[in-house]
Amino acid sequence: MEAYKICDKLNLIPPIVEQTHYNLMTRDWVEREYRDLFARYKMGTTVWSPLESGVLAGRYLNGIPEDSRFNIKHDGASTDIKPYLDHKKEWDEKLLKLKDIAEKKLNCSLAQLSLAWILVNPDVSTIILGASRVSQLEENVKALEVYKKLDKDILLEIEKILDNVPKGEIDHRDWKELPTRRNMNLGVDYIKGGPFN
Repeated sequence: MEAYKICDKLNLIPPIVEQTHYNLMTRDWVEREYRDLFARYKMGTTVWSPLESGVLAGRYLNGIPEDSRFNIKHDGASTDIKPYLDHKKEWDEKLLKLKDIAEKKLNCSLAQLSLAWILVNPDVSTIILGASRVSQLEENVKALEVYKKLDKDILLEIEKILDNVPKGEIDHRDWKELPTRRNMNLGVDYIKGGPFN
């Protein structure tokens, strides 16, 4: 917000995009913190770690292989999946349910469902995919087809499984919680122009 104010005051070009961490597990920045930037300025986003280093593709449901980068220690902690490891049992249960939806209702992989779920959000402009093999990239790009299949019922089912919608910020004019930009449970129709409008 400060950058927008400075740009306005000095007649400069304001920021147009933010590179942010966003996926099924990590939602606060896109859905809560940047709410006003999206609503007021239509700022775009370039999303990184959409599969949370493979966690949201289900690669670690059967444990973490010894040669995995998650066994590489940095300052006494594993790389970037510590939040997952701290809640592995809980997240594995969620991922297995999501995998079931992906395979039985959408005829796709868990990775494709995870990416399609991000694409539905109109505040997302671009997703950075980090594939180590061509086959991974080819699979991930198929999320564009899965995205078209996501309807309100499936999205509500996903939200029920995730149970991690960020709390909205407080509107200090009336001290009520503002809805987040993506909250199907509260009836917030965040998919303007999306597959079920």
